[in-house]
Amino acid sequence: MSDNVIEYPSETVELIEPTDTTTDGPVYLITANGEQGLDARVIDLREQAPNAFPPRNAASRVVTDTASFLAEIKRRPLIGARSTVWGNRQYGAITAIYDELYSDAQSEYARRSDVLVLQFVPDPDWATLFKAADGKFHSQFEFGDLIESAGHLITSHPAAEIVEIVDSVRASSKGSFESSIKRATGSVNLTYSEEVSAKAGTATRQLEVPREITLSARPFEDYPLIEIRCWLRLDISQGQLGLALVPQPYEHLVRDAWTQVTSDLANELGVPVYASNLGK
Repeated sequence: MSDNVIEYPSETVELIEPTDTTTDGPVYLITANGEQGLDARVIDLREQAPNAFPPRNAASRVVTDTASFLAEIKRRPLIGARSTVWGNRQYGAITAIYDELYSDAQSEYARRSDVLVLQFVPDPDWATLFKAADGKFHSQFEFGDLIESAGHLITSHPAAEIVEIVDSVRASSKGSFESSIKRATGSVNLTYSEEVSAKAGTATRQLEVPREITLSARPFEDYPLIEIRCWLRLDISQGQLGLALVPQPYEHLVRDAWTQVTSDLANELGVPVYASNLGK
């Protein structure tokens, strides 16, 4: 070999998987012959230019209806025997976690950050229903406005008929005292009872005042309709008529509807939907 030829040390460059996977960017293992023999060094370009490479963690994705949720999972399927799906009725959300913890507790830790969320949107009609059916007594005029605003939700009667009844209802009350004497003790028992009667309509067209009114609405959009049965209550205080719409127990219907939604999703996905109903 000529004295003018410079011999460079042999080297190999290998792209390797980094131990820190939170950030994208190349990491190389360089092996070369050095003065002390074979030398290997890891070159992490992310440390040299930290702002040049984005985080590797996938951003959460949020959809607002079941069709979009299923379409996204069809496009990017869940990881078999690893991904999980969780449902929270309080938040109205169903979350698919792609990078779930491994079934073996001794396996490598997973961040559980790659998620797809089905976030149900509150339906304004639900609030409208319970603004009218708030269980409080209102004046005839105020109650008429509330019923009119929720008229499209009434399913038990024609809405126009209910509004007409509220506007034309006339009520009267009749009270009576009853007394009885217990001679053995010399005590007197007094009982007061009051009867409130109501009529609606005109002299030529009488309308029956219903005892119950049924309204239907959804807690969330893209959610089953729930029928809320309400008692119609009348009260006369100081000569003034008050009307109230009092909801009958309905929370069990909301729970049943949520169970149906999660069961249908579980069948579509082929995996269980775990219940996680804490918090709000």
